[in-house]
Amino acid sequence: MSYNLLADTPGFDGAPAYSRADGVCAILKTFKPDVIALQETSRNWFYALNKGTSYKFISPVKTKLLGTMTTLLYNPEALVLNHWGEYTFTKNHNGRLRCAVWGFFTERSTAKKFIVISTHLSLSDKKNQFPEQQAMELITLINTLTNKYKCPLILTGDFNSDKRTSTNQKSTVYEILSTRLTDSVATSTEKSCGKCKDFSGYRVDHIFLSTEPKALRFVILSQPEFATLSDHYPIFMDLVL
Repeated sequence: MSYNLLADTPGFDGAPAYSRADGVCAILKTFKPDVIALQETSRNWFYALNKGTSYKFISPVKTKLLGTMTTLLYNPEALVLNHWGEYTFTKNHNGRLRCAVWGFFTERSTAKKFIVISTHLSLSDKKNQFPEQQAMELITLINTLTNKYKCPLILTGDFNSDKRTSTNQKSTVYEILSTRLTDSVATSTEKSCGKCKDFSGYRVDHIFLSTEPKALRFVILSQPEFATLSDHYPIFMDLVL
């Protein structure tokens, strides 16, 4: 699963995390994803999710004022975390926000290994080349991790980019990532969504896969009851490693 929670810190528009935490925790308890990539995870979100779920954080908020806002949660009953790391883009507006956090896991039931990367790219505009540079840095990170661990990889998060731009031009960010990975929407045998957002509109949250995993189902949780939790809807997929 991937979910931009909408931070409740200055500079963001989110309502207090504690007022939305029950809804987010209910989503996690209902759908039970093994791994959740989170973006805009403020200090309050960290404490609320740590209290309200049994998931463990990778790269949690480290102090009262500073910490990585792009994170991963995982289910320790289903997975073993072997290694993890953070990568801050060399071109970014905010190192806490614009980064990649990765985990190298072993599935307890099968002993199969895989990597998940959570990321949040900068906003795109005509004068800002940061997203394209960040996408290329992601490709380098992906190659490094897959060469080292020799296992499937999942890249997910808020890319602030779809296949097309607002002017219907091809997205450079999407094209760069698609040279190395596959969009799971394209390969899923089943797709579904709620009433508030479907697959035809502009989407900035994606799940990309290396060639090995088989995507079974892709879901946008765009039901009306989730509309007040964030300015994004959670996305998730089921796959076979």
